[in-house]
Amino acid sequence: MNTLALHLFALLACTGSRTVPTETPAEVPAPVDAPAAPEAAPADPPAASAAADGTALVAAGACASSDVSTPAHVDSQRLGDGREVLLVTCENFAYQSTFEYWAASPMVPLKTRAGSILGGLGLPTMEAEGTVEWLEKSRGPGDCGTLHTYAPSGEVWVLKAERSRECDAGDGDPGAPQSWPLTARSGVLKELQNGDRGCYVVLDDDTTIIGDFDLCSPESEALLGKAVAIELVTAETQSPECEGDPECSLRITEQVVMSVKAL
Repeated sequence: MNTLALHLFALLACTGSRTVPTETPAEVPAPVDAPAAPEAAPADPPAASAAADGTALVAAGACASSDVSTPAHVDSQRLGDGREVLLVTCENFAYQSTFEYWAASPMVPLKTRAGSILGGLGLPTMEAEGTVEWLEKSRGPGDCGTLHTYAPSGEVWVLKAERSRECDAGDGDPGAPQSWPLTARSGVLKELQNGDRGCYVVLDDDTTIIGDFDLCSPESEALLGKAVAIELVTAETQSPECEGDPECSLRITEQVVMSVKAL
């Protein structure tokens, strides 16, 4: 074997026994589940169809006394018992509006115990329990007029109080309308008491108001246990300090019952 062949043999022997290193692939981490998307918040309930379409209210009889084709505005309010009530503003004027209250479903007017639609002239507010109050102004400043307060009783609203002040009262600061003289209210006639100063009219909420002796009559007694409307006026009466003494000249000014009528 010549020298060249020996060199070739040695070279092949070396390369044949050599191991070529291979790279180990990097470890791939296991896939991680993506976090679940948060649940979408429930959508607000759709607005009442009556609130969206005032013409439907007019077609049902709303604002009949105003002779309008559509109300000026309709606001929706949910009472504490879940009922949805609509404040239907029929017409806007300089400082107050004509309005009515309606139920959203079924679309029917809210009624007073006297049978009329709950509404009037003013800017009303309704509490969550359903009590409604509005001042019917006799002039812009609101220092005179009539404050109406109605409260729910079953399916109807009853007149809890009506307070009025004349514009020419001449008594200085008019104060809050809630402090004005009581001129009317309603309730169930519970009792008639003939007292030393007059006839005491007692209602189902135990409100007691004095009236003329003539009120304790068979006609009035026939109304016991029934819903009644009471009219009141400011009058001068004998002071309780007189204790019924007809010769006593002490006098006080108070609200007295003028009439009791069935509703």
